[in-house]
Amino acid sequence: MAWGTYGGEIESAGITNGLAIHGIDNVYDLLEQVSMNKMPQLDYVECSACKGGCLGGLLAAENKFVAECNLRRRIAGLREQEPADRREAMARTMVLEDFPHSEAYRKKLVARPMMQLDDDIMEAMKKFERMEEVLCSLPGLDCGACGAPSCQGLAEDIVQGKAHEIDCIFKLRASVHKLSQGMLELAKQIPIYHEPAEINKTEADNDEG
Repeated sequence: MAWGTYGGEIESAGITNGLAIHGIDNVYDLLEQVSMNKMPQLDYVECSACKGGCLGGLLAAENKFVAECNLRRRIAGLREQEPADRREAMARTMVLEDFPHSEAYRKKLVARPMMQLDDDIMEAMKKFERMEEVLCSLPGLDCGACGAPSCQGLAEDIVQGKAHEIDCIFKLRASVHKLSQGMLELAKQIPIYHEPAEINKTEADNDEG
């Protein structure tokens, strides 16, 4: 249950020689340092793309600070009621024995290429310039409501044809407002249509008058 919070994996697993990091930019930076073997002394690295852990994710229904407070209080209550035999069983699961040392069980870490704007360098430069223009038109709040981790990520998706500018809720609101204003102006220019019956009734009333 503690895995939803920042540092929850290390805490629940009882790891003392570990490092927890959160925020996608910080995760990128940390993994780069790990790939350069600058932290060989660590036994475990906990990486959370969302700031504050899973509780800070976009689909969290509660405020992340309120959710973390409630979750930690609930975990503390469960630990107070946890029977001793379960604690012993959990402690035994932390002991790793008879782990196979065969190379067949080891997975080689293979670097995956980062997303490229284009294979053609000239076309990639054009897309990069376009991406900078789109990025300048975005609010720069990095709210994540569009589904991208940042405004820069959304700009990259737009240039790659994987997203649209109106995926940004601020751009969508501005487009809807502009469209509504245009509809109002158009409505003012179009003459009002009257049903024939209403026209005849109006003429009859004028004759009687």
